[in-house]
Amino acid sequence: MQRGQGDFEAPRGDDEQAAVPFTPGTGPARSPIDEVLERNISALRAIEGVAGVGHGRTPTGDDAVVVHVGDASVRDRLPGDVEGYPVEVIVIPGGFDIQDQRGGPSAT
Repeated sequence: MQRGQGDFEAPRGDDEQAAVPFTPGTGPARSPIDEVLERNISALRAIEGVAGVGHGRTPTGDDAVVVHVGDASVRDRLPGDVEGYPVEVIVIPGGFDIQDQRGGPSAT
């Protein structure tokens, strides 16, 4: 069965508004661990043997401060937690090599 133009009825009542007002925020909300990292990252990076610090997860999925080191002996110089967040240590055997933007070794 085909419908003709006369089969359509416009909605009745108040005017409809198709657009919904939306005001985006300034970006994703910062998590509490991001603020903890911001306050502590310089001190953690200053520990000899620390190559990187970031936000990660424990094996059970909880938030953690992740510290990348080149040698397992650095673990003894790291705190067990930072402001209540556990520290997960990841050992990168041989350390890190800084690469330039092309992916090759850095000249520095």
